[in-house]
Amino acid sequence: MVRSVNQKTAYALILAGVLFLASTAATGWLFSNLINAQWWVSHTHQVIEKGRELMIAGIDLETGQRGYVCTQKELFLDPVKRSRIQFQNSPKQLFDLVSDDPAAQDIARKIQLLAIEKLAFVDQILQIAKTDPHKAADLIGTARGKVIMDKLRDQVKAMEDRQQQLLLERRASLEQLQWSVIGAVSIVTIFEVMTLGYVYLLNQKHSLAQEKIRRALEEENQRRRESEEALKIASDNLRRSNQDLQQFVYVASHDLQEPIRAIHGFTSILARKLEPVLTDETRKSMGQITSGAERMRTLIEGLLAYARVESRGEQFKSVDMDALINSIVQEDLKMRIDETGAQVTVEPLPVIQGDEGQLRMLFTNLISNALKYKRDEPPRVKVEAVSGKHHNVISVQDNGIGFDQKHADRIFVMFQRLHSRNQYEGTGIGLALCKRVAERHGGTITAKSTPGQGSTFIVSFPKALTQSQSQESVTLTTEA
Repeated sequence: MVRSVNQKTAYALILAGVLFLASTAATGWLFSNLINAQWWVSHTHQVIEKGRELMIAGIDLETGQRGYVCTQKELFLDPVKRSRIQFQNSPKQLFDLVSDDPAAQDIARKIQLLAIEKLAFVDQILQIAKTDPHKAADLIGTARGKVIMDKLRDQVKAMEDRQQQLLLERRASLEQLQWSVIGAVSIVTIFEVMTLGYVYLLNQKHSLAQEKIRRALEEENQRRRESEEALKIASDNLRRSNQDLQQFVYVASHDLQEPIRAIHGFTSILARKLEPVLTDETRKSMGQITSGAERMRTLIEGLLAYARVESRGEQFKSVDMDALINSIVQEDLKMRIDETGAQVTVEPLPVIQGDEGQLRMLFTNLISNALKYKRDEPPRVKVEAVSGKHHNVISVQDNGIGFDQKHADRIFVMFQRLHSRNQYEGTGIGLALCKRVAERHGGTITAKSTPGQGSTFIVSFPKALTQSQSQESVTLTTEA
């Protein structure tokens, strides 16, 4: 429920954010267009104003010209000079202002030509007036200057009409954009208010849901505390039961060895004393008794070793695996290696924290199996290590008969054998013992194999192993 409310709140906030971004973009675009429209309206006014400035300059130019012709006074030439500059510049400025409008540019070109013609006529009159004022006055009287000014006035009027038309269009566009901005901001504001209101309601719902969850968690915590207390009691009982069971297994296995030794011993004595009168069938039966007793002794020793992994384990210390494995190969299994013609290669191995005796037992089992489950060719065994960030991994690889990978878990279960005792001797305890030792060291053991292509047993030991792990088991006081 809380997740649903959180999802709805998240979706609502995302929607609000998207609306805000969209509104910001749309409003920004509208404002940009609004500013652009306002600039064009201002630009239109500027064009109209520039045309009017041109006409005023033309009038001032003509007035100054007439005053100088009539009076021959230089003071009338000052306004002529000022107006002349403006009269020269304004047409070019006007042309530049309407560069976006081809129709207005045509009018501006005509204005430029008329301005040039008017300036040339004024210059002609002023030049003549310096030597012959009457002739200059007669030239003014021809009305040529008036005709030019009338044409110029008409073109400026045409320009103004064109700009007035554009002004109407641009004002209409400006007004439309203003309303669009107002509408967009209003719509987005409404959506934002609605979204925030929805988020507020969701938050209220979320608060109620959280309160329900809080109460449920309190109840669950109470049940958990009660369960933990019951689990602690059960764990204590289980620990005591496990200790009693280990004690029983140890004592039972220990006490069973004596009758087995007795059976084996008396059978050997009988076989020697009755040798002259024994038949072949009797000898075979006596051999089976001796062999069965030996298997029983081996099985009991395996069970004892299995039980002692926890109950008789030593405190962990630094174990040089290089020295340990080489000791196994060169001393413990040397005879077996020589008999099989095996080649055992030991790559550099790390130092790990562990119980040296149990580690010896683990790798003795693995290497012995590699020598036992061999093909017709001599065994090739390779022991190597890989150091990871958190684990040291030691592998034992052989070229033996292998097994189907689907049995990779089964082989580590006690008394689970993939081959009959007639094919390969053994108790079915060895790999289970290896697994128990690896687990006591906080590690794991796995196997990879393909039938007929050998097997690889992989043992992983954690690097951060602490001494406390070696003290979790209870050391029994019963002596072997």
